[in-house]
Amino acid sequence: MPQSDVSPSDNLPPREPPPSPGATLKEEIEAGIKAQPACLGGYQPCVLTSREKLRMFERKSYSPFTFVNAAFDALYSQISGDDYGPGMRGVAKRYGANLADTEARSFFQTYLFSSLFHQDPRYHRVARGGLFYRASYAASRVLIGRTDDGRSTLNWPEFLGVAATVTLGNAYYPEQDRGPIRTLSRGFGSIASDAGTEVMREFWPDVRRVLHRHEPKSVQRIEQKISAMSSPAAPAGKDPSPEN
Repeated sequence: MPQSDVSPSDNLPPREPPPSPGATLKEEIEAGIKAQPACLGGYQPCVLTSREKLRMFERKSYSPFTFVNAAFDALYSQISGDDYGPGMRGVAKRYGANLADTEARSFFQTYLFSSLFHQDPRYHRVARGGLFYRASYAASRVLIGRTDDGRSTLNWPEFLGVAATVTLGNAYYPEQDRGPIRTLSRGFGSIASDAGTEVMREFWPDVRRVLHRHEPKSVQRIEQKISAMSSPAAPAGKDPSPEN
């Protein structure tokens, strides 16, 4: 999980959760979908300029996690029988396609469409409340975006970013992965994957706190070193972390 997705306040001891926002499961899920938390102290600045959104894209583009994730997906696809050719040549082709998809989506979603529609590309955690309330909030963020001034709106950067990326992918994907049906399938898969990622962003800091209570000090020191190596130095000025 990228460390830049976690705000400084995530390292504080957990607070007592508030009462459930709904009396029933349906009400709790509905409340989660409608929720839009305020900009917390760790999300600075609360309103990003187009230049700061461009900085977020640049940081993602050379993050080690971008290259590692593309490599992992390429190996998994090769093992599962995705036909990009035999051996390392097939893995290299799939790696290139995955990396191109990641960089393109980051550009379209984090910078271009977020700037055009004046929306915040970051994920803002609610951090408190019931399980279904938080999970429904997180998963629904692929549908419900956040304007620069903190209001809810349709998540245009998500939909248009996915549409632009899967359409562009037809220029370099193998013939069997092109066409309307496969393009739609990749698009729906990308949106579903993003929903799962948002749920992980919401709950990962809680899971991490539990794990850190029981892990040896030596492991904690190794994690700190890896985190320091994998976090690129931010340019002078404001840091729009945590980013989505």
